[in-house]
Amino acid sequence: HFHATHTEYLSIVKGTALVTLNGVTNTYTSSDGVITVPRYARHEWRRAPGIEEEELVVKEWTDPEDGEKEIFFRNLNSAILDATSNGLKKPNEWVLTWQLFMIFWQLDNFPVLLTLGWFPVVGEVLERWVSFLVLGIAALLGGVVGVRGVREEYTPTREKHQKVHGKKD
Repeated sequence: HFHATHTEYLSIVKGTALVTLNGVTNTYTSSDGVITVPRYARHEWRRAPGIEEEELVVKEWTDPEDGEKEIFFRNLNSAILDATSNGLKKPNEWVLTWQLFMIFWQLDNFPVLLTLGWFPVVGEVLERWVSFLVLGIAALLGGVVGVRGVREEYTPTREKHQKVHGKKD
């Protein structure tokens, strides 16, 4: 995934992480300091393979520091938990995917939907535009039919009311 409006920072507090940044993968520990993920950089991180029993603790923050990271994880996890813990054997995958796309769009977290980085010069730009187009259409249609990404019940803090309703109190 990538972020269009935020630079992200990672700090390994405990354990060993495998971090991929623009196609280059490295192993990091707490002694490696802060990892900077610039805007538009494709990235992911996870527990390093072969040491699954080791606890991994990673601190993440962004610039600007606007609270969107917390809102993102509260809404993402709540949407998934609500869809999968309602007693049904299988959630409505289309609705859940749509809701996740809305969360991604609203909170600057764009999945790479089509890998074109291998295409010279314009591949990464095309990747971004595909993500913007698909998520933008999902957000537009979601707004029309009432599918919401950021939900007030998942976002309890008063200052985040603006993100849900698009206005300040």
